[in-house]
Amino acid sequence: MSGTEWIIAEVFVGLGFLVLLTAIVSRLMGDNSKRQGPAEILDWRYAQGELTHEQYQQMRQDLGLTISRDGFRASPAESRNTRTLSGTHLSE
Repeated sequence: MSGTEWIIAEVFVGLGFLVLLTAIVSRLMGDNSKRQGPAEILDWRYAQGELTHEQYQQMRQDLGLTISRDGFRASPAESRNTRTLSGTHLSE
């Protein structure tokens, strides 16, 4: 191989290395738009059978998450079913 052939080979090897490095870094960094919140992760783990019903309920309570009577997620304030009136919490 002549000097020119070696340079061309080195350029291709270098480009291949850069493509591989870019692929590895992008996989490790992940796509930020696909990140899930704790409620979605917990729901997924329960759906996959990784958690028992009791573990699921306890973790939801620990995170301040509940499911309202109609099946939709309630915010932590809604889940307590309380109203604040002059600083006093009254249960419904």
